[in-house]
Amino acid sequence: MQNSEEEKRETKCYFFGRSGIPGVIGCIDGTHIKIVSPKKDHQHLYYNRKGFFSLNAMIVCDNAMRIRYINAKYPGATHDANVFNMSALKQQLEEEYRSGERNMLLGDGGYALQPYMLTPYRNPEPG
Repeated sequence: MQNSEEEKRETKCYFFGRSGIPGVIGCIDGTHIKIVSPKKDHQHLYYNRKGFFSLNAMIVCDNAMRIRYINAKYPGATHDANVFNMSALKQQLEEEYRSGERNMLLGDGGYALQPYMLTPYRNPEPG
């Protein structure tokens, strides 16, 4: 993820203005790219939970919906969190956090809460 400091600042200001959450540099999610059926001995790796063969593409977008990072090298049966955990992006975010940068991504419940990844509460109480 190669954002300039100005691009990070712009994105952080946008998300803070919309949500009051500081430090957000993008949103992350996985999407499935449909493929033709692979060879019989590999089909189980590519058959996703939605019922078709695919690649699981992890994408990070900024406030203007510009793609800032994409990783589409894992089979469709791979969980979003596993794609993230095996990515160079996770390593980059961890290194930046250790060096004092406080940037974070917004992810859905498929990702683990981390100092650099904000995810929703599971089963929140009403109100």
